Amino acid sequence: MKIQQHPDPLKKRILTPFARGAALVAAMAIMGAGGVQAATAVGVDTTAGPNWRTAAALGLNGSTEYGADGYIVFGLTTAGQGQWMQPYNGSWDVTHLPAGITSITHGGGDGMWTSQNTGAGNGGYFGQMEDPGNANALTSVPLLCWGNNPDTLTIHRTVTGPFRLTILVTSGEGKNVTHTTTVNDGVSATQTAAHNIDGLHYHVYDVAAGSGDVTVTVGSTVGTYSATGLAFDMEGPAPAAEILTFDFPGYGAGVISQSARTIALTVPYGTDVTSLAPTYTLSSGACVPDSGS
Repeated sequence: MKIQQHPDPLKKRILTPFARGAALVAAMAIMGAGGVQAATAVGVDTTAGPNWRTAAALGLNGSTEYGADGYIVFGLTTAGQGQWMQPYNGSWDVTHLPAGITSITHGGGDGMWTSQNTGAGNGGYFGQMEDPGNANALTSVPLLCWGNNPDTLTIHRTVTGPFRLTILVTSGEGKNVTHTTTVNDGVSATQTAAHNIDGLHYHVYDVAAGSGDVTVTVGSTVGTYSATGLAFDMEGPAPAAEILTFDFPGYGAGVISQSARTIALTVPYGTDVTSLAPTYTLSSGACVPDSGS
C-alpha cells in the first residue's frame, strides 16, 4: 500500500491516483451486472445414453465428458429404489459445482422418483447413468419431478466466465416423453426433443459470462417429469480476481480502479494509517488477508 502526503495539510490520500474513479466504479458496476448476455442452444445429444461422463456427443472442444468442471445430479445417493419422496430431500444430491457457481435451487413442491431396474411400475424405469462418484459405474437414474410444469431451476453465480451447460433429462415408465428446455441468462434459448426410449437425453447450451442468476425451465409432455441433473464445462479462464469494495470503517468507501490497480480513499491528517483495518468484498478466486484484519 502506498501512502502519499496530500498537498492539503488536513488530509492524506491512500493508494493514489483516483482521477476518474467515480466514472470507473459506475462503469464496473454495469459490467459486473452481467454485460451483454445471450444464451445459445448448442443441440440435443440423443446418442450418449447413460454415458454422460465418457461418451458426450456435444462436449466442449470435442470432449467426450459432460460436467468436467462441475455438476449436480438430483437424488443420486438415495438408499432406496422405486420410491416416491415428497418433499424432496436435497441432501441426496451429488453436487460438485465449479468456482463461481454458488448453488442450484428448484421450484417448490418438487418430489423425487428413485428409479429401479425392474421395468415400469412403482418408481418406473428411467434408465441408467454413470455415477462419477463410483468410477462411472452404471446406476439407476433418479428424477426430480412433480412440481410446476414447466419446472424452474435457478443457477446462482458470482462473476464467472462463459460456460457450457448440459441439462440431463430422462424418459421412463414406458412413456415417450417430449422435453422442452429453456435457458435464460438475460436472453433465452429453447430446445425441444422427443424421447422414444427409456433413458437420458442431454440438452446443451452455451451461457455468457456474467454474475446474474441463470434460469433453467424444463417442461415435459408428462406433467410430473423435470430434470435429472445439470453439468458445467467452463469455456475459458475465470475473470481475474478483484477487490470489489473497500473501505476503512468510519472513513467511507474507497474508489477502485481495476485497470490502474489502485484504490483511492481519504482520511483526516494525522491518522495512524498503520492501525487501520479495512473491510472489503472480493470476487471469486481472490485471496488476501481476512476482511477487517
